[in-house]
Amino acid sequence: MQRHLRPVVAGILVLFAAACGEVPTSAPAAASLQKVDATASIVPGTCTNLAQLNTLAATIFTPGSSPSISSVKGKLRSLDKAVRQGRIADAKAAATEIVAFTLKKYNQGGLSGSSAQVEAFTNAILCFAGFDLEVEQPENTFLIMPADVPQVVTNTAGNAGVSFPANPVSEPTLVEITLIPNTYPPGAGPLDTKLDQYPGFIQITKTSETNAPLTKPVVVGVCAAGAIPQAVRDRLRLGHGATAGFEVTPAATANFISCPNQVADAGATPLWKRLAGALMPLQLHAYQEAFGGGVGGTVTEFSPFAPVDPLLEFGGGVGGTVTEFIRVPAPGAPLPIKKGMPVNRPSIVADPCAAATVGSTVSAECEPFIVVRTRLGTLLANVPVTWSVTSGNGSVAARSGTCGIFGASAISLTGATGRAGACWTLGTTAGLNTIRAQPGAGGDAPIGVVFLPASRDFSMMGLAGPAVAIVPVAGDGQSGPAGAFAPIAPAVRVVDAFGNGVPGTEVFWIRRPNTEHEESASPGMSVSDAAGIATTNWMLDPGENRLRAAAYVSGHFWYILTATGTVH
Repeated sequence: MQRHLRPVVAGILVLFAAACGEVPTSAPAAASLQKVDATASIVPGTCTNLAQLNTLAATIFTPGSSPSISSVKGKLRSLDKAVRQGRIADAKAAATEIVAFTLKKYNQGGLSGSSAQVEAFTNAILCFAGFDLEVEQPENTFLIMPADVPQVVTNTAGNAGVSFPANPVSEPTLVEITLIPNTYPPGAGPLDTKLDQYPGFIQITKTSETNAPLTKPVVVGVCAAGAIPQAVRDRLRLGHGATAGFEVTPAATANFISCPNQVADAGATPLWKRLAGALMPLQLHAYQEAFGGGVGGTVTEFSPFAPVDPLLEFGGGVGGTVTEFIRVPAPGAPLPIKKGMPVNRPSIVADPCAAATVGSTVSAECEPFIVVRTRLGTLLANVPVTWSVTSGNGSVAARSGTCGIFGASAISLTGATGRAGACWTLGTTAGLNTIRAQPGAGGDAPIGVVFLPASRDFSMMGLAGPAVAIVPVAGDGQSGPAGAFAPIAPAVRVVDAFGNGVPGTEVFWIRRPNTEHEESASPGMSVSDAAGIATTNWMLDPGENRLRAAAYVSGHFWYILTATGTVH
């Protein structure tokens, strides 16, 4: 034996000696698969010999086993013959057949040997056939072949596994499934994501001579462990620590594993349970029913995996100093109205952010904002939020310290506090103004997450600005019998700079006689209604009549209506 006295072969020789009663055996401490870092290629047939392979086989296959030790020794003779004749391809085919069967049989509990003995036997065969591969823990390790038919491999506990299609690899590939102990605080786990992670953490590794990738997607399934609220359990998805970065895998059936039924309401707040019960996406419930208790996903590479909660809280509010989803009133105070949040209180106070002058930019204390976080409270940064005007013809801009460019829509990113805000200018037409905030995948929110709710609306009433003019509505230029009220009652509208009617304005009606530059006493005063319209009655004199409608707010302005009084 030349260079082949590497750690794996050294272990084989120790175990071989142990089988003869010379040295005590022990299970390997390592728990991972790895390709041996050799300085030169392994020469087939030099790691060990047929006699040693037969001795190692006898430690795990017994005369009464299936297959029997005699059958296994027959396969070993074929392997040895192929190596001696230089038919290395045939030798490797024979070796992989023996190793694949041995590992599968061992994980099914069908072998009498120990883990260390199975390790010694399989590694000796791999090295003897010239494979630069090593099994360090036969428990939950499987050899997958290029010509394999569809198959499922699961760990010995049956709570994690992989469903392979036919021909999933291009070369013999060792695959190991390892459970990762739960040493993480609630919501955390081995995956590089801020999404809430739940126990059921596993590591799947694969190794082959050239480390070739999988040729087809496979389905990985895990069991979510521990006390998890049923609403959360129903919507869990498989998280994947992919090479390109964390991903929520496409959902797939994982009914090939067996999961215990553990349900609890630990950690769920009453508000959250009400929201989840009312708005939970039905398709996520359907996934869980199809899984038979497992959380499955389709992947093209192996890595750490864990069940993750894809649902994100999407709260909102207004005000530059607000740090939660709703403002908290003083003890005993009625609850203010908040945009997009129904209030079922019999007594409320007026919201100072409920209205503003048309065309004005909403003040900082009334600017809308949203906060994105996981169910367990982790705040998510760099999540894109699209703000769009849905009514009122106003404009929005991203708020990032200062206001960005105003337009019909804008995109802002959540900061380290999970918060994103918008600047908002109301339209110039009096009435309801509404903008919508809609989050999307990005930043700490990967593709596949679900937002609850999917969007949030913020509303504000646009009020008319100061009165600047009076315009005629009815009764100007008419004629009627002298000594009677005009057939058409005079009406004017008090308007602001944008033409919106200004309600609540006192309009003084002043009759002007035929004599130029003289005015009679006012017949009265009326107040403009909700549309800014003020009306009065007008007794006509013979000949030309003039009626002045005047207001004395924001300056002195008026309009003179004319009429003709006819005499019969």
